[in-house]
Amino acid sequence: FFFFFIPKAPAARLQIKERLLQSFLFKGLEERDLETCIDAMDVKQYFSGQNVINQGEEGNELFVVESGSLDCSKLNKGSSSPQFLLTYRPGMAFGE
Repeated sequence: FFFFFIPKAPAARLQIKERLLQSFLFKGLEERDLETCIDAMDVKQYFSGQNVINQGEEGNELFVVESGSLDCSKLNKGSSSPQFLLTYRPGMAFGE
């Protein structure tokens, strides 16, 4: 299997760990497995108006919201405007 390791400062590791422990997806993991997830994660910053994921693009990342909020919408077949689905808040995860 593949193992991804992204070097990061101790403060970034702690930030990621604290957030993961608040997410239902990760808080049940054993310490070793949690550390493996932290090794593979990175801190990314997005600004208001930026798209994190675009419909139709290939995805290969899982995002866990640290702060702020992200609105999710989807363009349904036959529609000319996107339909609002959900607002992601801190601790929520999305992606692949």
